[in-house]
Amino acid sequence: MTLQERFIKKIKYKNDCWLWSGVKDRNGYGCFYVKEQNGKYTHKRKYAHRISYEIYNGEFDKNMFVCHTCDTPSCVNPKHLFLGTPRDNFQDMFKKGRWKKPPVPNKGTSIILRMKNRIKELENIIIELKKEKKCLQEH
Repeated sequence: MTLQERFIKKIKYKNDCWLWSGVKDRNGYGCFYVKEQNGKYTHKRKYAHRISYEIYNGEFDKNMFVCHTCDTPSCVNPKHLFLGTPRDNFQDMFKKGRWKKPPVPNKGTSIILRMKNRIKELENIIIELKKEKKCLQEH
């Protein structure tokens, strides 16, 4: 059975979305295991929406995000998927009102420091987006 045949068996078609019926992560994104060239399954999880994008659109830069226009994590409809940078993904999420500032944990670890730095980066992006929005409204 081909990758595409295995993949299609896990899809439930609902309205315009193609919902993944296989294993999902805690955020609702579909997970899929792909055979390596040696015929063995990898133990590394691959996201179903990324596999869908590749099946229907061809190979892409693995550093790019595969984003959803429909904002449905389990959707694998290639017409609802687009490539973007991490910044594109955040801007899309922010513009649609889906971004929530993560809670700041206790001080003291390098993970916390990285999280604080990331929050600051995201806050700066929000400031830029608000300025762009204001500028567009003025013109």
